[in-house]
Amino acid sequence: MALGLGLRKRERLNLRLDQIDFSRNVVVATKTKGRKNREIPLDVLNPGVREILLKMCSAKSVDDYVFGNPDTGKPFTDIKRSFHTACRMARIEGLWWHDLRATFCTRLALVGYEALTIMTLMGHKDLKTTMRYIRAVQLQRNVFSELWSQISHTNRTTASVGGRKLLRLLVGARGFEPPTSRSQTERTTRLCYAPKK
Repeated sequence: MALGLGLRKRERLNLRLDQIDFSRNVVVATKTKGRKNREIPLDVLNPGVREILLKMCSAKSVDDYVFGNPDTGKPFTDIKRSFHTACRMARIEGLWWHDLRATFCTRLALVGYEALTIMTLMGHKDLKTTMRYIRAVQLQRNVFSELWSQISHTNRTTASVGGRKLLRLLVGARGFEPPTSRSQTERTTRLCYAPKK
């Protein structure tokens, strides 16, 4: 869900059933950081998101929270502990909730969405924020292309195996997020370059 819609954590936790329009195939993010509602297509990157939401919403009333606490009926205030538990169980280290949103944005750029479309879907106020992701994707492609050409000169079989390893190195478990002003060390772009001979 987080990778398929790119909602901020608070937007997702406060999501109500009446914000999902299955007939138009959109989720309407309200009470956003930018104070503007925005619509995100349910199948913008992953058609499975629609099916998951249909199952989750089938037994709920219109004013229920999609991700509400079953004991109180109110939204969860935070899911930090359960998120970190899920990451630990999946053996994923160093993943933050916001990394899922950043990966959504990166994937939009990778599949070729225009900058203004990405900006609208993400709810960015400034195009400069969106352009950080697009430039990061361009850098990733350039590095991948250069390393791929180095690998492919050796052997086609080796290149295929090397390409998969290279892709894991370039993207990693956390996706691909450009550095932010808030945290230059924790969320910097993780590119691993091939060692020099």
